[in-house]
Amino acid sequence: MLNKMLDDYSVMGFATFSKRDGVENTDVIDASLNWSHQFLAPLEGVGFHCLLQNTKGGFADIVFAKNGEALSQLNENFDKSEASQKMMELLDPQSIQMTAMAISQDRFIPPTDFACIEIGFMKSQTASKEEILQQSKLLEDNYLHKFENTKSHFIGEIEQGSYTDVTFGRSLGETRKICSGFDQDKTATEFLSLFDPTSFQLDFWALIA
Repeated sequence: MLNKMLDDYSVMGFATFSKRDGVENTDVIDASLNWSHQFLAPLEGVGFHCLLQNTKGGFADIVFAKNGEALSQLNENFDKSEASQKMMELLDPQSIQMTAMAISQDRFIPPTDFACIEIGFMKSQTASKEEILQQSKLLEDNYLHKFENTKSHFIGEIEQGSYTDVTFGRSLGETRKICSGFDQDKTATEFLSLFDPTSFQLDFWALIA
């Protein structure tokens, strides 16, 4: 993990990918750590990176940046880095999917004591951004923060009408259990009702590097 302890972030990059056949998980972990410290660490405005894995064996990167310009700098310089090239040699290029999102919470700082992340993708053509953020705050106050497992939460905006729900948790099992209880909580169901149910894509990711 890379954590430069910057004071606030406004953008998160999220990439999912699979390894090539024959590549060991430990090879991906080692390459990710090298990429993080050799390529990302010197970049101005990029302050946090970690590697995650889901229960299906897929991998994900998250990167926090102070602004969109810093994330664009990462993308522009990616291919020039030897560490990036070594990382790419291990991955199935057809599996890579990347998303950038604006963080709704002002002066967001990721927690240091998390072990997993829940990321849900959803869309709404009826609710305004203001309504979604208002209901998200109620969700945090009335449901998520009732549990010691919840370390942080925010809504990300990919583009107009397209959002992410991001929760940092103490353990993957507890985070999954809390999420599964949404349909039994009034505030949580009101939050979910703002979105098109056919648009939901949800996964849980454990911290591995």
